Amino acid sequence: MKFITCSLYYEAKPFLEKFSLSLIHKKPFYIYKGNNIILVITGIGSINAATAVTYMFTLYPPTKKDTLINVGIAAGKKKFMIGEIVSVKKVIDKCSNKVYFLKNNINIKLQQVSCLTVYKEQTESIKYDIADMESSGIVIASKKFGINPIIFKIISDYFEPQKVSKENIYCLINNKVNIIGNFLNKL
Repeated sequence: MKFITCSLYYEAKPFLEKFSLSLIHKKPFYIYKGNNIILVITGIGSINAATAVTYMFTLYPPTKKDTLINVGIAAGKKKFMIGEIVSVKKVIDKCSNKVYFLKNNINIKLQQVSCLTVYKEQTESIKYDIADMESSGIVIASKKFGINPIIFKIISDYFEPQKVSKENIYCLINNKVNIIGNFLNKL
């Protein structure tokens, strides 16, 4: 099984369309299912992400052959282009200062980055490559189930969250859905 997590509906919508996923649960989280794919919309924040992954994996227990992929937007340093897709290799939780290394042998050529998981929108640059609000929760929960997640982030802004709209989020993800879809098909 291929599990996908997105925090927002507009991050998930390109995958719902591409893979013709159907809604199977509404509460406490929206879960969609299709041919060998289950997608959950976690909501914003690390706690929501960890709870949603746990709920999904409780309903659909993963095996060691299964993969969990998180796809979403992230603020990044100006060395990245808006719309660039990156792969997270290191997650730092701002609240706990814990560091998590992702051990994935993905066969896709993307820049590997460090991601700071924050608990509110960042309006100032950080010392790490990118910042998001869910990655540490995804890593913590998925590792409890024996799954090493793969995290793809699309750069949405340079720490200017007010410039990011629902339509912009959809376009950013939709522009990269084929790259991620091809990666999923090779698994």
